[in-house]
Amino acid sequence: MANPDRSNPYLSHRAGTWLYFVGPLDAADRRFRSARRNRDANPWIELAGPSLHLRIQSGEARPFIGRPLKDRLEAIRSASLAGTAAASLTPEQIEWRERGAEIWTASLLSFEGDNAAADRMALGAIGRLPGEIQAAVLGSSRK
Repeated sequence: MANPDRSNPYLSHRAGTWLYFVGPLDAADRRFRSARRNRDANPWIELAGPSLHLRIQSGEARPFIGRPLKDRLEAIRSASLAGTAAASLTPEQIEWRERGAEIWTASLLSFEGDNAAADRMALGAIGRLPGEIQAAVLGSSRK
């Protein structure tokens, strides 16, 4: 097993990185053409965070979580990989990406209170991941 990251057991195997890959963003997409860029010299996302948090708490803004976030991620994930740097992903990497989407969906189901469905989906997805990840996430007794 690789050096386990106790804060993120999914990174105990090279598959873990692909669990988080949603898809490539297209710079030509109209939503991104005029989008403000977060850069080292101008880290506006980090600086805007506390202000946005206060606006959410006061009801002036809504958090981008739950189903709206899932819809956006699914739109990105469902776009073709052809013609992008991600077109060279191996079938194994694509499989890991799909398991990551299932784990994210399970997390959403749990957030929404459907813990039984969340557990079924998460355990099913984790059960199709490499043994090192299964052991890191579920405990070494379950491989």
